[in-house]
Amino acid sequence: LNEKLKNNIKTKKEYFLRKEIYLTDYMIKIRLIDILVFILSTIFFVIYINYFEFKYTKFKEKIFLQKENSITENLEKNVYIISKKEGEYNKIYTVYLINEKTIGEIYGSKKSKDINIGKTYKVKMNLKNLEDEFNPKGFSEKKYYLSKFKQFKAKGIEFKDNKLKIPIHIKVLGNIYKLKEKIYLNYAKYIKDIISLGITLGDKEILKKEVLEDFKRLNIYHILSVSGMHISILIFILSNFKKTFKTNNLFNYILEVINFIVLLSFLALTAFSVSTIRAFFMFYLNKIFKTLNISVRFIDILSFVFILNVLINPYTIFFAGIYLSFLAVCTIKHTF
Repeated sequence: LNEKLKNNIKTKKEYFLRKEIYLTDYMIKIRLIDILVFILSTIFFVIYINYFEFKYTKFKEKIFLQKENSITENLEKNVYIISKKEGEYNKIYTVYLINEKTIGEIYGSKKSKDINIGKTYKVKMNLKNLEDEFNPKGFSEKKYYLSKFKQFKAKGIEFKDNKLKIPIHIKVLGNIYKLKEKIYLNYAKYIKDIISLGITLGDKEILKKEVLEDFKRLNIYHILSVSGMHISILIFILSNFKKTFKTNNLFNYILEVINFIVLLSFLALTAFSVSTIRAFFMFYLNKIFKTLNISVRFIDILSFVFILNVLINPYTIFFAGIYLSFLAVCTIKHTF
C-alpha cells in the first residue's frame, strides 16, 4: 500500500511539473504573439496614416494654384452647403467641394447674404493652407481639421446660386442639418435661452456667451458635451417604445431599421463625436454577438471599437477626446 501511495504521489508531482512547464511555454508563446501583433499593428498604422497624408498632399496639389503661398486668393469653386453656424465674428459653413469630392469649412461675413443649407453655390474664396506644425500649446491646425474629416478652410468672398448634382449621402447629411436648423428656429420662438437643446445636441454655438460663462464658472461646462450617455438614453427610449407593441417578426424588423436610422441621424446631428460613435458601435456589436450566441468580453468590444474609430479616421489619435471617452467607459465598467 505504501509503495502504491509513493508511486501515486510521484505521478502527481510529475503531472504538476509537466503542467507548469506547459503553462510557462504557453505564456511565452502568448507573449510572443502579443509582441508580434503589436509590431504588425504599428507598421500597419504607420502605412495607413501615410496613405491619408498622401491623399491630403494630392488634394493640396490639385487645389492650391500657388503652392509657395499659404493662401490662394480668388479661387472659384462649386460647393454644397452641409451645415452652418453663427460664430462670434462670422458665419461658419461646412461645405462639400463638388469637383474635388471633399469636405471643409468656409468662413463668411455676418453681413453677407443668407446662405441656405442643402443648396449649391459657386463661391469665390481665399483658400488657406492648414498649418501642420504643433504650436507651443500642442495644437496642430491641420491634424485638428483632418480629425473632423475636413481638408481645408477658406474665407468666402462671394456666393452665387448654382444647381449641380450631389452624391446621395452628402445630400442626406445636408437634409439632416436642415432639419436641425428648423428645430432650432421653431424652438427659439417659445424659449429664450435654448439650453436644453445645447445639452441634448452638444451645440454650444446656439447659447449666449453669458450663459456659457455661467456654465464655466459653475464647473458644469462638460454638460454641454455630447457623450455615450445621450446614445444610451435614446436606446432606452427606443427599446421601451418597441416593448409596448406585441408584434410579429416582420414588424420587429421594421422597428429595428427605424431605430438604426434614428440613432444614425442623432450621430449626424451631433457631428459624429467620438463618444457617440463609440456608444453606437458598442451597442450594435453587443447586439450582434448576443444574436449569434457568441460570448465576448466587454474589454474586447471596447478595444475593437477603438480600432474601428482609428481605422475610420487615424487623425483622432492626436486629440485627448478619444482617450478620455474610452478610458472613462473602461474605468466606470471596472469600478461599479
